[in-house]
Amino acid sequence: MKFILVVDDNQKIRKVFSDGLKEYDLTLCDSGQSAIDICKANQFDLVITDINMPSISGIDVIKAIKPSGTKIIAMSGSPKSIIHKIEKQAMEAGADYFVRKPYFSKEPLKLDDILLIMEKMK
Repeated sequence: MKFILVVDDNQKIRKVFSDGLKEYDLTLCDSGQSAIDICKANQFDLVITDINMPSISGIDVIKAIKPSGTKIIAMSGSPKSIIHKIEKQAMEAGADYFVRKPYFSKEPLKLDDILLIMEKMK
């Protein structure tokens, strides 16, 4: 797994990925539309996408890029009351894995879960 696209409208989350995945060829984008456009012009081994984004959601991103065969990790920081519904939607859309981001927490996003999933995908 070498070429990775990270899609998240939150700059702090993108920074966590850029700092934590330095050994990968990482592309970062801040919207669903830019992710879809970038995927039309480039082939990625893995796309890690937030679900809750303005305009074009991560669900739409998953549906648009899944036919290419790209592996997808979906993530969301939605509250516990709806997280299972969002996970189900992401998996039905074609995500290979789902990761829960911290929700209104002072605890930062940790990449441990994502790194473990990436290792499984090899």
